[in-house]
Amino acid sequence: MQNEDGWEDGMGRKVALMVVAWSTALVGAECGGGGQGMGEVLRPADGGAQDDGCLAGTADCEGDCCQGMGEVLRPADGGAQDELGSAECGDGCVGAQDELDVAEHEEVVTAVEYSYSIKADNLDLAEVVPYIEALAGHGIDLFLCVRPWHLGTPELAACLETAASGGVEVRLWPLLDWNDGSWCCEDTLDLCLEHIGAAMDSIEGLVHSVDTVVVNMELAHPKIDEFKAMVASGDLAAAEEYIMANRNPEVFIQSQAKVQAIVDAIHQHGYLAMVNTYPFIMDDFADGDTDVQDVANVPVAGISWDMYSFTAYTTSYTADIGFQFGPYYPYSYGQLAKELFGESVEIAVGLLPHDDSTGYASPADMQADVAAVKSAGVASISAFDLEGMTNGGNMDEWAEAFLAPPEVPAPDQGTALMHLFVKDIDAKLNLP
Repeated sequence: MQNEDGWEDGMGRKVALMVVAWSTALVGAECGGGGQGMGEVLRPADGGAQDDGCLAGTADCEGDCCQGMGEVLRPADGGAQDELGSAECGDGCVGAQDELDVAEHEEVVTAVEYSYSIKADNLDLAEVVPYIEALAGHGIDLFLCVRPWHLGTPELAACLETAASGGVEVRLWPLLDWNDGSWCCEDTLDLCLEHIGAAMDSIEGLVHSVDTVVVNMELAHPKIDEFKAMVASGDLAAAEEYIMANRNPEVFIQSQAKVQAIVDAIHQHGYLAMVNTYPFIMDDFADGDTDVQDVANVPVAGISWDMYSFTAYTTSYTADIGFQFGPYYPYSYGQLAKELFGESVEIAVGLLPHDDSTGYASPADMQADVAAVKSAGVASISAFDLEGMTNGGNMDEWAEAFLAPPEVPAPDQGTALMHLFVKDIDAKLNLP
């Protein structure tokens, strides 16, 4: 939707944040005797010293005094400024304001177009369909989880067709059965390659608006559950020892090749390939190796991804690790993502409230995370998940949380400790 001024309003698909910058075109000084140009103290053409009899910022131009830039120009003898705004100096050297070409300001407008999407995981596909029209009205695209049992079903076809007819772009997000590990990692790559290929094949011939296929790279069950239990108990030494035992550089190289095969298959089907993974994986890139990715079982580096999405879920990390994570968490990793991958990045915020205590207390909490991500310069934002957005009948409030303006958050202890913990592991992995 567009407002009366022609700009898309807050409920439209794209939100434009107008950033106004001013550029100033200044014309250099002309000195009849050969004085130098603008942006520095003017000196004679022969390189001699500035004339002591001239005002500050003036130069002796072969015996005549030319005035400098950035101040009202007057002759060295204190005479009046001429009508053109230039100073008459001896035999006619003129300052920067001659010919009325000074301080010409040109307004340069840069628009930041934000894109928003919501992850749909915990709802049946038939339950997703009724919400697609509302998502379209809010300009929110769909991050659609597809499990093996969804393939070839009327529910999947209906979901994709409804999204396409409503102008909602879909990211196909194939996940495994929970008992098979759910997510892609070194332990599940063969199953993932098979399932992702089957998912893409299953939508051939269907009406759909899929433009991207997501590869969700996380340590799979049951390893992730065992690791979380150690962290939750406070036994960080045991958790570190447990995760370090995953290291196997030779197998990791083989795993990178398998992930690249998945990405190649996605590209061959004509889709973009997005990796969705932990934000702390980015801390591994500082020393140029892949040690942390290896122990986390999630190959990310060295793969031809088109987009990188990082799950900076403040609520779940707070619950799982015990440190308090605030908006600085997505802000810090948003900045790092931009530094590493430029515009090809997305930050996922969450969690929206579910049937347990893990989740935002209110849309205001989500707004704070979204504002932090925007202030980091990231334009693509997703949230987890649609079930939480639709709980309690306040879908509009959660949708409008995406529209929060940029705001830099205060640092928090949890974010600092996360960076330190990962870098500590990385440093230990570098020891002989």
